[in-house]
This record gives sequence, structure tokens and C-alpha cells, in this order.
Amino acid sequence: MNNRSIGKKAFITFFVIVILLSAVVETLICRGGPQWLYLVLMWIPALAATVANCISFLENREPFSLKKLFAKGGFRKCKLRYVLLGCLLPLVYLLIPYMVYWRLYPENFAYHGVGLWVILKDITPIIVIGTFVSIQSALGEEIGWRGFMVPALQKKLGLNKTLLISSLFWCCRHLSLLISGDYMPGTPLWYQPLC
Repeated sequence: MNNRSIGKKAFITFFVIVILLSAVVETLICRGGPQWLYLVLMWIPALAATVANCISFLENREPFSLKKLFAKGGFRKCKLRYVLLGCLLPLVYLLIPYMVYWRLYPENFAYHGVGLWVILKDITPIIVIGTFVSIQSALGEEIGWRGFMVPALQKKLGLNKTLLISSLFWCCRHLSLLISGDYMPGTPLWYQPLC
């Protein structure tokens, strides 16, 4: 069902759409555009992947169907526990260094001397809302990068070249935001590209 045969036109279309639309949106962001442009930027890869997959139907002379389009985009059934683990594990591994830091330097913690239940009461809504907001924005990039670009590159070039090319492409796509200082505000500009 998950036909990964991506032709040259579909492949080129994906990269052209991502590069051109990202350049326009990133320019607007760097010139002080509104915050919602970040969400648009994050969904450009999904748009490009959808268009490229539709072109792939034409190239392979396949009849179009939404089910096949989702399959080509990397969507498949999975167990809910894997989705929950994908959301909860980052919270756990991020919480560990923060807990160590808070134990070593309690005076730097805004909740110094406050019970754990008060902290949890205050941060739980932020974590829950933040997770849903992050999923909405990150989903667009994941559909484009992991659902289309990485599998298509891997089929053509193998794993090692795919990892190198996709990493460099992702880095270059974010470079203008890094250079403008808008990607990690408050971080020294020389340090941002290294991160």
C-alpha cells in the first residue's frame, strides 16, 4: 500500500515549493512579521509533500485516493501508547536536568520553598497546552520531512546520504532565522548556529 516510488517531477516539486515558500515566509518573519507566520513556515513541508505526492500519482499513473495519499505521506495506524510515549518521554528527559539544576541552585528557582503540589498545579496547564500547540506546529514539518523527504531520499540514496542531505537541508532552511537572531531570542548570535 505504501508505494514509495517517487519520480523526479514529484521530488523536484517538493524541494522547489519548500525552498521558495520558506524563503518568502522567513523573509517576512525576519522583517518583523506576525508570530503566526511561524505556524505557516512549519506547515510548508506538509503542503509541499501533499503536492509532490499528488504529482507522484500522475507520474506512476495511479488512480488518486485519499487513503493512498495518506499512506504515501507516512501515515499508518499505530498504538496510542506510542503516541503518548512520544509526547511524555521528552517531558521526562527534560525534567531530569531541570530537577538537578533546581536542587543545586534553588535560589534561582521562582518557586523556592514552595511545595511540589503548588508547582505542579501551576505548570501542568502550561505543559498540556504547550504540548498540543507544539504538536499542531511540528506536525507540518514531520509530514514533510519524515513522511515524504526522508523516505524518498532513502529509497534513492541510502541511509547515510539521506541523513546528511536531510540534516543539511533542514539546517539551511532555518539559517536565516538563526542569523536574524529570531530563532532563540536572548541567546548570543554566535552561539545560535552552533546549536
